Amino acid sequence: MDDVVDELGTREELSYIRTILTEGTGADRQLAVWEKRKDLRAVVDLIIQETKEGLY
Repeated sequence: MDDVVDELGTREELSYIRTILTEGTGADRQLAVWEKRKDLRAVVDLIIQETKEGLY
């Protein structure tokens, strides 16, 4: 399978799938913040923080 992954140039994407499986999706993190704080602003703050981190 490695040869196909490299040929298609999808190694990074497949690696990210493993991250999602272990850490959850952005929606999972947002729901966790909501359940903990019951504050929509806290959820939006998380989205902003994660977006900024993705830009750097």
